Amino acid sequence: MNKTVPRLIWLLILMILAVPIKAAEVRPAIPTSLSEAMRMAVLKRPELRMELAQEAMARSRIKEARGNFLPTLDLTASHYYLDNFDDFTGIKITSQIAGQNVLVDIEKELPQYQLNSELSLVYNLYAGGRDQALLREAQSRLASNHFQEASTLRKIRLEVTKAYWELKKSQMEFAMAKRELALVRLEVKVAATRHGYQRMSDVEYAAVKLKNREKEMSLRIADRNCLRAYGTYQHVLDLPEDIPATSAESIPELLDDPGEEIPAAEESPHPDIQKLNSEIRSADHRAAMARSLHFPSVDLFAKYSLVGRDANSYWDSWQDAHSDFYMVGLKVTTNLFNGFRTQERIHQAEEEVRLRKLQLHQKNRELAEAERSRKTALETTLDRLELAMERQKLEESEERSARSQLESGRLSELEYRQKAVELENAGDHVMLARIDAALARAALQWMVIDAPQQ
Repeated sequence: MNKTVPRLIWLLILMILAVPIKAAEVRPAIPTSLSEAMRMAVLKRPELRMELAQEAMARSRIKEARGNFLPTLDLTASHYYLDNFDDFTGIKITSQIAGQNVLVDIEKELPQYQLNSELSLVYNLYAGGRDQALLREAQSRLASNHFQEASTLRKIRLEVTKAYWELKKSQMEFAMAKRELALVRLEVKVAATRHGYQRMSDVEYAAVKLKNREKEMSLRIADRNCLRAYGTYQHVLDLPEDIPATSAESIPELLDDPGEEIPAAEESPHPDIQKLNSEIRSADHRAAMARSLHFPSVDLFAKYSLVGRDANSYWDSWQDAHSDFYMVGLKVTTNLFNGFRTQERIHQAEEEVRLRKLQLHQKNRELAEAERSRKTALETTLDRLELAMERQKLEESEERSARSQLESGRLSELEYRQKAVELENAGDHVMLARIDAALARAALQWMVIDAPQQ
């Protein structure tokens, strides 16, 4: 009995210690720096893997198009059993040759087991530029896929940047709400003391308690917003969201400084513009391919055929296999009429070229308008940042004055604490303004425009 109790105690201790260890193993690691988050998103998000798969298929199409410049070698073989239902018995012919009677008996006899095989070589000499157009179209598609990958990478970077800084803002707003609630609770204690000594009316005391209730509600809202931003951050990183955080305090603190410059985008044209240019070239090559159908096709060909026949078995037909014929020549094929299908294909390709050019014009207009809008937004956030910094300087001066008054006994502890909180909030507002500036700068440098409807 004495040994059982210590064992139970040790078992309970081990169970209590095992719970946080298990939770720590299950919860995924969350990146706390923006660069680390970028790397994780690039590795885990499926969009880039999809683009890489598209590029792999485009490279394969290029190899397929290059195969049109090589000869084609085909082997055709057939081995079959023939059962004849024609009851024709044959022809008997009687004639005289040199005064002698000659009898000729012709009978129809078909070997039942037959073997046929043919080796055929075809090499195209001329097709009106069809093969060259197919190759160039495939190369243009590969370039288009490459620019689409760059556009997708921009989108991922912008989404991660927004989610990172929005979570950072939510964490700061939660800290501000928590700080203000602590100040109001101190104010409630002072108000309760004054109300107890009949130095505060019931209405004033009720107003202070209502203010405390409002700050508690603001803290809950800030906590809820922080959890929502944390879920968005997990989503853009493609992390499992089945183990959400219980409160804002359990979310890891993000470490980056929003004052750091975001890496500038390349000065080359926007990937969407380059992609549309590639699609225009691809449509031009498709039109050239359609026009090549008006020209004749010239092929060099060579054929070699074997034949084997036997009336008894498959094996004997193989042993009887011998050369049938050998053929070498040129083949010219030209279409005289196909129901105007070639002309309509040319018309479709030309209309696609015009459509892509209109989309390019529209995309240039959208990018120009988006750039103007984002530049205006960036300038506005920089102005707000400057105003927030001026407010912080004023709050610093007021806090120093309040500290002097506190030390000289002319200001209460509660009033000084209010000034100190206002100074801390002013610093946080400067940080929030810097985050807004970082978001506006990212939106300008990694500009993403939704693709037009096809």
